[in-house]
Amino acid sequence: GFVSPHPRRAILPLSAGLDSMYSLFRHTDPARPLGSVTADLEAALFIDGVTALASGPASSAALQEKVRECAALRDLPVVVVRTNWEDHVDPFYSHGALLAACITVLSSHFGLGLVGASPPHALLEYPVYGSAPCVDVFYGSAGMEIRSDGADLIRDQKAAALTAYAEALEHISVCTTRGRSARNCGRCEKCIRTMVNFIATGCEIPRAFPMGIDLSRVGKRFRTYMTLKFAAYTIWHGKEMGVRHPAMRRLRRKYIARSIDYALRSAITRCLPWIDLMERDLDYPRWLVLRRARRRLDAARAQQPRVRAGAG
Repeated sequence: GFVSPHPRRAILPLSAGLDSMYSLFRHTDPARPLGSVTADLEAALFIDGVTALASGPASSAALQEKVRECAALRDLPVVVVRTNWEDHVDPFYSHGALLAACITVLSSHFGLGLVGASPPHALLEYPVYGSAPCVDVFYGSAGMEIRSDGADLIRDQKAAALTAYAEALEHISVCTTRGRSARNCGRCEKCIRTMVNFIATGCEIPRAFPMGIDLSRVGKRFRTYMTLKFAAYTIWHGKEMGVRHPAMRRLRRKYIARSIDYALRSAITRCLPWIDLMERDLDYPRWLVLRRARRRLDAARAQQPRVRAGAG
């Protein structure tokens, strides 16, 4: 098969979020304070046509301009790939495959694709997500290696590492409700969670969030297993760092309340099969997924016409 002639030449899908910005600065610092001696990052990749990867419905032009600004901080060119992936599948459950597919298209120029890891190795038990360190590596081949980058750190540790680069803190963009602007609203769940990540490390909130943090919104939307686990790691990290911030206290209270609520609804749903109190969650326990699948199968079988043997 095809073997890449450039095994060290790397390209990075860049969205200006915390994970990809960490990988960008990690692999372009000549001093290599964060490691990565086996990759030569030479270009950034912008994927047009997938709003979920952009953390919200931002216009393509505004987001692309933001990515170019971030890449220019490290003198990297930007390769643009256009796709209609979102018209056919839900990127939330498949964006790891999408990133690998877009990277592999460029295998004649690069031999390594760096995918900024969202869930760390500590979150490998996460059941449903489109990208994971234990899965992304299998999208690679002899012609293009796919590497999940930064999975050794939790989100708070990446935030702490980025504080060494002031230019990164000014351009980071994580907002999910920014509309046609690439600015952070400072009010959505992703903005609040990112600001808390910096607070948990004992650092100041970056200037990319000029409105500051609204304490009433901290921990307000724990709708997925991942956000709940991220909150647990942030609480643990803040405790280890000795951070005593009102945002951390509120996050701890909200996390405890949400965990108790989830446990009670899960227990009632499991003990009383005719009651399902888990509908409002985005992710479900495995036993509940199997129960619902069996019910759908039984319903489908019940609707099938019965074939009677003819009189012979």
